[in-house]
Amino acid sequence: TASDSPRIAAAGLLQALVDARALAYAARNPVLLDLVYAPGASRAGADRNNLAAVLERGATYLGLSFVVKDAVFLDGTSDVARIRATIYTPAYETGQPDGRRVAHASEAVGPSVFTLSLTQDGWRILGLAARS
Repeated sequence: TASDSPRIAAAGLLQALVDARALAYAARNPVLLDLVYAPGASRAGADRNNLAAVLERGATYLGLSFVVKDAVFLDGTSDVARIRATIYTPAYETGQPDGRRVAHASEAVGPSVFTLSLTQDGWRILGLAARS
């Protein structure tokens, strides 16, 4: 919740947020996305829809994680910050209701610019844009 967290610990702060996102998927619990996204966040709806589809199909995420690479604080104020980073997703599997496991290859997304907002509960992701 410290206002200077993005400036002094950009990688650690962003890693904590993407760890919470991975937990929401692994637990199949969309409520946990409140630990990730600020109210009104542009990407929160997509994650909620993905989790709703997973719950409907009875699938599970196995070994899903995200790794922050090359995080750099770009600019900010006491309650908004922008961090540029690449998010690497190591290979993982999804479990299917019939017992099958589907492998998913590793991938890297970015670099992207994350806009963070300081909420009453701490820093959360407000927006995400491809690096221009």
